[in-house]
Amino acid sequence: MSAVHTQHEVFHQALQPYLQRLRGPGAYGGGSAAAAVGAVGAALAMKAVDYSAGKNEKGAGAPLHQHRRIVQRLQARLLASVDSDAALFRAYLKAPGPREKERALKRSSCEIRLVLQLCNAVIESIRAVYRKISPQIYSDVLIAFVLCESACAASCINLRTNNALQKKKSFRIPVLPWEKKLRQNKRLFAKMRKGF
Repeated sequence: MSAVHTQHEVFHQALQPYLQRLRGPGAYGGGSAAAAVGAVGAALAMKAVDYSAGKNEKGAGAPLHQHRRIVQRLQARLLASVDSDAALFRAYLKAPGPREKERALKRSSCEIRLVLQLCNAVIESIRAVYRKISPQIYSDVLIAFVLCESACAASCINLRTNNALQKKKSFRIPVLPWEKKLRQNKRLFAKMRKGF
């Protein structure tokens, strides 16, 4: 068996169980997928930072390493949200009455908001270091940005959906500030692409 085939099998075995849950009838859905996409974006950002820090002269990679540690922590929390989002949505589906469903839905919305916060924090770290990223791997940091931005857009859709289901207005989480942040991120991405 070739090394390439072996790597493909390892990747397939690692990812397939999650994809089965995602496409199945259970609670894994868009919120979980958004967190997963954000975690992948964070991983790519770390890869670009690690490679670039290795290419820098002695001492020049310190700021990159600092942001790498920040993104690593963000990625760990995004990975946790992959499952916690599903658990919270499952609790909403199983809530016995209208009042319990409202509270469960609010907890679900809070987790979605957390994914927005985490992905925007990854984007902020990318913004801080993208000029120091090596040209050989600059495309990876752009793709990391796009993945985190996509996770944010998906989370905004989820928040709007939850707000529409939430009868109690005080339980709704504002979406407009996050959608404004999306527009700001698009302008930042356009600026980053000029250096590509």
